[in-house]
Amino acid sequence: MVSKEAVKAFLSKLNSFVEKIPDITEKLSKLEDDKEFQKLIGRLGTVGGFISIGLYLFDKTLDHLEDTEKTYYSLINKTAISVAKQIIEQEHDNESSTANKETSKEILARMMRIYTFKETNKEQYDNWNGNIPYDHPIIQDFKKDVIEIMKENNSKSRYINFVTEFDIKFDSEIRNNSKFLEYQIQKSLDSLSGSRRAYYQWILEDLDKPNPVDKKRASDYYVKSRAIELDVKDELSKKDHWNISDIEAEEICKNKKQWEIKDFLKSSKDTIKLVAAPFGTGKTSFIKYHIKDITTKNLLGQSKEQGTWIPIYVSLNQNINSTYRDGVGIIEDLNEVIKPDKENVLIVCDGIDEYPDYSGIVTLKDRLLKIRKELDSGISISQLKVIFTTRLEAGLPERFGAGKFVRLLPFTSQQVTEFF
Repeated sequence: MVSKEAVKAFLSKLNSFVEKIPDITEKLSKLEDDKEFQKLIGRLGTVGGFISIGLYLFDKTLDHLEDTEKTYYSLINKTAISVAKQIIEQEHDNESSTANKETSKEILARMMRIYTFKETNKEQYDNWNGNIPYDHPIIQDFKKDVIEIMKENNSKSRYINFVTEFDIKFDSEIRNNSKFLEYQIQKSLDSLSGSRRAYYQWILEDLDKPNPVDKKRASDYYVKSRAIELDVKDELSKKDHWNISDIEAEEICKNKKQWEIKDFLKSSKDTIKLVAAPFGTGKTSFIKYHIKDITTKNLLGQSKEQGTWIPIYVSLNQNINSTYRDGVGIIEDLNEVIKPDKENVLIVCDGIDEYPDYSGIVTLKDRLLKIRKELDSGISISQLKVIFTTRLEAGLPERFGAGKFVRLLPFTSQQVTEFF
């Protein structure tokens, strides 16, 4: 480990950089006592050591920035440096070439220069939609700079494939970063109309309210439920699947494909699905998790497989009133808040066994399927699908008119361990 004097000497060389970033000036002054930083200074003889210092500084910056925009800029830049480092180290032995060392040092220095938030082209940034990380204006500039540096250092073999390799690695790393996913969701929300944006924020933040004790949501603990689709009555065996035990359901599950909401949304045949399970199996948690997941995937541009759907949650112990707003129905939410424009809508009705008008279940189902007739002019739904959840109440499939249903299964011992 190097001495504190050596660390101070190195930090003094960063003055021009530090002056541009007042947010971390105070933090950098404390690095002389940082053991990890001292180790990195001791590795300055290698390109990896030099770039590691740059990454370390970005980490320190990310830990203390209070401005959200600057935080995400720092994250993007740190990832870019890390990916460039990986590509360079793959193709060359760091220790064997002075030219390679200098090239890599220059890449880092150039990245440090374009890091500064106030130097970013704000107009160019505002036009970026957030969907393709490697198309971010900062990253586009970085790639151009790296190519120029490589050309200046006669590294033709390195820059020919650099952009393709960089884009793949950068995209993979950034998309797995939770901070960037938050940022991308916010960018998507900002692009929506005020009422739709507020509705999606409610789904993400308030549909699944935090527990007052530990401040965590049920979705934070969610363990993926297993589900299978069954005939209410098996034609061959005459088995009444609606009334089977959990043990019998487990046996059937061994030879059955798992049912998933995404398959239901992709299907061109299914319009209504009845999801049933005994009390305490987690029907509401299952539904709320998937509503939040569908919304998140929409905002992250990850819904191509199942299509883009606008989910609406309805607690049937309140008739079909809005859960989002007090004193109105879901028709008003569609007309005044969500305002679909030839978009797909998924209505999730939770707890049909708690519906106040138990004899009117068929009427409720028919009304929801004909909901388009109640929409205002200019409001239109492309595809409409409805999911109902219920306990395994005797006689309900007959009243509902269901020939099939989805059975949720209780946790396995492994899932119980995972949950707790």
